[in-house]
Amino acid sequence: MHLKLGSIHTTVVSSPERAKEVLTKHDQACSGRAVPSAAHTMDHHKSSIPWLPVANKWRALRKIMKEQVSLMHQLDGNDRLVQLHNDLQECSNSGRVVDIREIGFKTALNLLSSTLFSIDFAHFDSSLTREMMENVHALIKNLGTPNLVD
Repeated sequence: MHLKLGSIHTTVVSSPERAKEVLTKHDQACSGRAVPSAAHTMDHHKSSIPWLPVANKWRALRKIMKEQVSLMHQLDGNDRLVQLHNDLQECSNSGRVVDIREIGFKTALNLLSSTLFSIDFAHFDSSLTREMMENVHALIKNLGTPNLVD
């Protein structure tokens, strides 16, 4: 089924068999995504993997990210699990309730920041970590909120 919502064309595939066919035979046509106006701020749409069209630049950046992330996961994955275990142990020893959202965010942020910058940004039970988490949630909310310009 094809829908046109304003200037946006949308294709709806209702069966798994057709979805597989569309995604294997027409993957390039389906891979484009609408870039929200918020992503145009500071030209993020020109250099950020989520907003780039599938082309040579996107493939090169994706390859670099894949290689670096997998390398760091191999080298650093156990350290993050040890840190996660220590954080959970600290909560257990002190009788505090475990905030899974905060600990998960801290672990994910440290995996990403150590991969990209070789440093841990977040620390357990830190006001700076909570502030960073609130900022990331606000960013996600702003990027996901419909914009009249879009």
